[in-house]
Amino acid sequence: MLPEQIVRQTYGITSEIPALLRPLDDTTAVMQAFGRYGAEPVSLDLKKETITFSGLTFAKPE
Repeated sequence: MLPEQIVRQTYGITSEIPALLRPLDDTTAVMQAFGRYGAEPVSLDLKKETITFSGLTFAKPE
């Protein structure tokens, strides 16, 4: 499953995700954009159900 699909399934996102992700492996992708967040890695931790991006870790609410 691609990182975008995992994010959609985990967090119930149905709207368009404006930034494109290029998968590197099963848990890591990079932003396909120019500017501040261009080529920034996005990492998924499936055990903890977290996403790490730009030094911030996002977790699914309880």
